Order: sequence, then structure tokens, then C-alpha cells
Amino acid sequence: MKILVTGSLGVIGSKLINVLTNNGHNVFGLDLFHTNALYGHGLGKVTNDNYFRCDISEYRQLKYIIDYVKPDLVYNCAAEFGRWNGEYFYDDLNKENKVTGDANIYPFWTGVFKNKNMLKSAINKIIEKKLDNPFPLKYSEKRKGKFTIIEKIFVPNYEGNVIWMHMCPLYLELLKKVNKNRYNLLTKRLINLIEKHKNYLEVFNPDQTPYKTFFYHADESMSWAANFLDIVRWKNQQYQ
Repeated sequence: MKILVTGSLGVIGSKLINVLTNNGHNVFGLDLFHTNALYGHGLGKVTNDNYFRCDISEYRQLKYIIDYVKPDLVYNCAAEFGRWNGEYFYDDLNKENKVTGDANIYPFWTGVFKNKNMLKSAINKIIEKKLDNPFPLKYSEKRKGKFTIIEKIFVPNYEGNVIWMHMCPLYLELLKKVNKNRYNLLTKRLINLIEKHKNYLEVFNPDQTPYKTFFYHADESMSWAANFLDIVRWKNQQYQ
């Protein structure tokens, strides 16, 4: 069977390509990424004739590939991590001039992007915008004009500059690779925070108080704390 996989170099797409190929299918992949060794159609020498560089938001590019391949089946594994602007990832396709925490850690934490210079640049931008201060990680430095009426009433600022604790261990894991001094500082703050509340809470306000409204309180005993255990284990090994 002739199969086309979008997002073929991503976390899911790359694994799916291997499975389908091992099962004997004729597999074609497309993604936004290219290197000197792998260009894709229309970008120079093609070292893998089954790979295309394509932005699926541009229907003409996608139509050309589908017309060329004529696949029997298409798996859509493409995901939008935002776009790299040379310093950090945009939050979405609107390319607003703002920095968000999730858009700049998940591309690296998932292994989709492995360039250390890009990681260092994104981390530095997070630090510059104080998204990891007093502890990581704030969802955004700002979010103007996007809150619905329901959000404003029930969960104001929920996806604004509040601090999301599920991203904290992931950010620290990345931070350790490029700035160990800050990693040690923020890890200590996180340990003190957990000990203070005797819990791993879901969301905090920028003033370090647990997120709380009349309708909603930050959840307790979050399973995300499991990611923090790796950090504690690494810290303990340092002093053994």
C-alpha cells in the first residue's frame, strides 16, 4: 500500500514511518524540516526520494505532493509547535510578539528539536521575559484581548501569566543543559515551595499564592510530581 505520512519527522510520525516501512508498505513522508543531508523535492539534491519538505497550511504545496504520490492512505501526524523566529518559537501561526512557556519547551523536551544553540536561545528568552521567575513556568508574559467572558468570570488569567507546575520539571530538565547555576537556584525554590504547601499543586499566581477563584481551586497531588522525582534523584547523586 502507498501511504503518505504528514509530520514524518515528528515524535509520532517518525515512529509511524518505521512501523509502516517494516510492514512492507511504500511510505512517503512530509515535514517542514530539512537539513543539508535531506532536502526533499524542489530543494536541491534528493537523498530520500520519499521525503518532501512541505507546509501543510499551504494547500498548493500539499496538493502537489498528493497529486505526485497518489497515496492510498494518508496519516496526518503534523502538529504546530509554533514557528522559530531566530530567537524563540512563536506561540501560534498569528506570530504575535510574545513569548510563551509551553511553545518554547515542548519542541525540545519531546526531542523534535535537538539543536543546543536553539535551546539556549529559547531558554534565554524565557529568562529575559521572567517566565521562570519566581519559579517555572508561566504560561505567558501577556495575553491581551483573548480572554472570553466565561474565562474572565470563572477562571481569570488561567492561561495568562499564572505559573503552571506541570511544565516546571520539564523546564528544569532543559535548563540543566544550558544554565546549571540557574537550574540549581530554581530547583531549590521548587523544593521549598513543595515543602511549604506539603503538596504539588497545579497552578500558582504570579505572587506565589495557589491559584484560587470562587469557582475553582488549584488541584492537589498532581501526578506531574513524578517528573520532579528525576530531578531530586539527580540532585542527590551530586552529593553522594
